[in-house]
Amino acid sequence: MILPRLSLPQQKRLLHLGLFLAGPAVVLVLWDGIVRFGFLDARLFPLPGTIAARLVQDLAHSDLITVLGVTLGKTLLASALAILPGWPLGLVLGARESLYRASQFLLDFFRAIPAVALFPLAMLILGLGATPKVALAGFSGFLVVAFSVAYGTRHISSVRVLAARGMGASAFQILRDVLFYESLPYAFTGLRLALSIALLVTVVTEMYTGGDGGLGQWISDAQQNYDISKLYEGILCTGLLGYGLNGVVDALRRAWAPWGSR
Repeated sequence: MILPRLSLPQQKRLLHLGLFLAGPAVVLVLWDGIVRFGFLDARLFPLPGTIAARLVQDLAHSDLITVLGVTLGKTLLASALAILPGWPLGLVLGARESLYRASQFLLDFFRAIPAVALFPLAMLILGLGATPKVALAGFSGFLVVAFSVAYGTRHISSVRVLAARGMGASAFQILRDVLFYESLPYAFTGLRLALSIALLVTVVTEMYTGGDGGLGQWISDAQQNYDISKLYEGILCTGLLGYGLNGVVDALRRAWAPWGSR
C-alpha cells in the first residue's frame, strides 16, 4: 500500500504532534523503568500502567467524573466572578492614571497575600460549603484580571488613542472602540492566570474542609487512607483539568484576539 504524500503544513503538524507527545512518553518510560528496576519504592511510586488502569476504572463507574464536575463547576464560577468585574475595572483604572495610582497599593497588597491565608476569614463570613471556596477563588482571580487589564491598557499605543481623539471621539467612545479591543489580549492573559489560580484555590480549600466533594477531597481522602494510586490519579486529573482549561482560553484568544500574538 502506497501512503499518501503529506503536504508541508501536514508534515509540520505531524512533527509538532510528535514533539508534543515525546515529553510525556519519555517521562512515563523513565518512571516505569526506574520503578521496575527497584530504584524507587513501588508502594510510593506506582507503575504508570497501574495508575492508568485505576483511572479507567473510576471513570467507567462515574465516580471520578462526578468529582471532576464538582471542581470544574466551582472553578468556572469563580473565574466568571473574576473576569466580569475585573475586566471593566481594569479598563477604567488603565484609562485613568490617577485612579490607577490610587488603587495600585490595594491591588498589589491583596495580590501578595496567599489566597488560602484568607480562607478561615472567608469561612467566618460566608459559612461552610462551596460558597467561601468559590468566593475566595473568584476574589483571587479578580485581582489578577484587573491588574492585567489595567497594565495592558496603560501600555496601549497612544497613536490609536490620539487618532480617535483627532476624529472627535469622546472618552467613552475611545474606551469602547479603542481601549476595549486593545485590552483583549491582556484580558485573556488575565483569564488564563485567573483560571489557574481559581483551580488551585478550589482544590486546596476542598482539601481544607471537604464535605462538598471535588478533587481536593478526593486527594485528601486518598492520602488519609494510604491509597497511593488514587492519590496519583487525583493529582493527574487536576493537572489535566488545568491544562485543558488553559487550552480552551488560548483557543478563544486566537479566535477573538489574534492580534495579541504579535
